[in-house]
Amino acid sequence: LAELGWRVLATSTTPMSAEQIRLMPAALSIDSDSEAISAALNESRFVFLYGEPDGDRALGVKAGLVTLIPDLVDSDVLLIEADSANNLPLKAPRTGEPIIPQGVSLVIPVASFAAVGEPLDDAHVYNPQAMIKACGFPEGMPIKPSWIAQVVRDEHLGMHGVPPNARTVAFF
Repeated sequence: LAELGWRVLATSTTPMSAEQIRLMPAALSIDSDSEAISAALNESRFVFLYGEPDGDRALGVKAGLVTLIPDLVDSDVLLIEADSANNLPLKAPRTGEPIIPQGVSLVIPVASFAAVGEPLDDAHVYNPQAMIKACGFPEGMPIKPSWIAQVVRDEHLGMHGVPPNARTVAFF
């Protein structure tokens, strides 16, 4: 979107490592004033807003604060990473996950077909027990493509926490 000329703000409601934040074209604290954020948007077209630093990571921005961002800074779009899978290709949420702010217009559940053929276990899947319990998949068995589709569209797994008026588009 930034390459198309859009002014893109991004943030996360979950913690992110300093290494991940350094990959962003521009990154500022959520506490930065709106003029600084706007100037960074004009310069790089993409700005990541991070939460309070906590060692070698930044805490996620509170969902309530995320909803205020569009009123504070003039951007064309606000992208929010609302969940983490610890770099694993498939995930089922744990209690309290994902942290999707109310009022979002589009939610994009993400899963990777790199999970296909891998065992359904903690080494290859984030929270496989939830999938085993909800879907009856056998623990340790190779993951099938149909399992990924079932997990992503399940209201208690991939669609958990999606606000009622939000559109959804899965990304594989």
